[in-house]
Amino acid sequence: MKKGLMLITLSLILAGLAAFFYWRNQSAYSDISAEKAKRDIQNGNIMVLTAGLLANTSQDDEIKSLQKEYGFKSCTIGCNVDDDILKDLREYNYVVENYLDTRNGKGWKSEYQSKLDSLYKISAMNSDKSK
Repeated sequence: MKKGLMLITLSLILAGLAAFFYWRNQSAYSDISAEKAKRDIQNGNIMVLTAGLLANTSQDDEIKSLQKEYGFKSCTIGCNVDDDILKDLREYNYVVENYLDTRNGKGWKSEYQSKLDSLYKISAMNSDKSK
């Protein structure tokens, strides 16, 4: 009898924790939208949002400097996202990327990516040297 009561109690606690983390995750990203992107641009807070884990490199300062050169900051919202959050993220980034196209010219993205790839190669070489 005690074992059954303990299992029920543990199940309720786990369900409560799962509901809490789900709610917290949903509310943290509830303001990602195209309208939010427009407000951020008006306020000079230009961000490209990504989902996933943030990888640290030996070139982080240079990467931030490169982003600044192109007029934005990269912001990772985490890896615990669902389809609705990803849809909102794409809509947000669509507005931001249109702004960046106007600011930097249509070919900016491939130029930026090429420079970013070079920084990652430098980081990989530095990592190999430290082994």
